[in-house]
Amino acid sequence: MNVKLNENINALFTCKLPVANFDDGTNRMFLTVAGSEQQTILITDGMEKSRADGFVSFVVPVELNPTLLTADIQFYFRSDYNANYYFSNAFHTTVKDYCDYVIGHSASEEQVDLVKALLNYGGYAQVFFNVNTDNLANAGLYPTDDPIDSVVVSDECVVGGSSATGLTVNTMQLYLETTPTLRFYFTLDGGYEIDDYTYRFKLENSDTYYNLTSEDGTVGYDDVAGKYYFEVADIPAKFMGTRFTAEVKNKSDNSYYTIETSVYCYIKIALDNVNTTEAKANMLKALYVYGTSATAFVNAN
Repeated sequence: MNVKLNENINALFTCKLPVANFDDGTNRMFLTVAGSEQQTILITDGMEKSRADGFVSFVVPVELNPTLLTADIQFYFRSDYNANYYFSNAFHTTVKDYCDYVIGHSASEEQVDLVKALLNYGGYAQVFFNVNTDNLANAGLYPTDDPIDSVVVSDECVVGGSSATGLTVNTMQLYLETTPTLRFYFTLDGGYEIDDYTYRFKLENSDTYYNLTSEDGTVGYDDVAGKYYFEVADIPAKFMGTRFTAEVKNKSDNSYYTIETSVYCYIKIALDNVNTTEAKANMLKALYVYGTSATAFVNAN
């Protein structure tokens, strides 16, 4: 198992099959995380990495949330080639096992810093979400001088176009149960519908806009919050400091609302809020260190 560190938290499982078995298209991976219900993942052509000496190497990515870094991951592969079942051995591992190995063997200071930052973020996320707190990912990681103690965030949001007729943006929330997602909640005046507006965003220093739609789930209605939303989802760790401009435009009169923001901007808002709990503040500081470490790792490689 390998772990993609500078984007989303993906465990990468590598396997090798004879070419005939792989091309048969009947190969599956069976995965259980922390004793949860077993998942079945179909091995597809897009997972192929290389072919040599009659074998195909392929990689299966499995996205994990930050509270699962110490969770037991059990997996095995099955090939149904020629209607016969061929099973691999069953394996057990954790993301922390991989991270501990990197810390002990990597010659790259940036990679070690990144792995430690990921474990620290995972541990503080476990505390905040109250998940498996007797086996924290960051236990003993920093006996002294925890990097979160020196975190200072200066990123500020900038609101441009102040209003789109009939629509009011109320709050911005950061969701971390999976990969970082910034969600913007809004309300509509009477007579207006969600489809009366367009929603899009672009990254800083870019003129390319990406549309947000109800079809892909980036625009919708949150039954729990009781509000409409649009969101920028799955923000990689290396881009959490990258600012983007989100825009909502009224189709009828072209009035619009824009906000220039980033994950770091949200973190600053939360840390400046006196009502933010210590557990949440610690998790967000650790997330910030994880993001800056991911950026440093990318820049060094």
